[in-house]
Amino acid sequence: MDKTVNVGGIDVGLRANALTPRLYRFKFRRDLIQDMKLLQKTIDEADTESGELDTTVFEHVGYIMAKQFNPEIPSEEEDWLAGLPMFAIYQLMEPIISLWQLNNVTTAKPKKK
Repeated sequence: MDKTVNVGGIDVGLRANALTPRLYRFKFRRDLIQDMKLLQKTIDEADTESGELDTTVFEHVGYIMAKQFNPEIPSEEEDWLAGLPMFAIYQLMEPIISLWQLNNVTTAKPKKK
């Protein structure tokens, strides 16, 4: 699934599919599914207004999804982030979460017993 988000006048394309967790694991040596569960728990429990939210996972996931959408973006996450406006990752949070959730919806129907 693809989504394009305008962040400070810059269009950022995001792609989420079955390859996303694998690319995340290879690049960051972490499990995306576990990180997203932890992130959701943090969001549910944190007072995001006070800035208690750690954006590292969003930065990592956003980078992987953007790199999948556009292979021409820089090969290093820091270089990609440097090209975005200040606090852009906060504007990407909702699209990242929605893409992740849409990608995890199953279309399989349970078998009747």
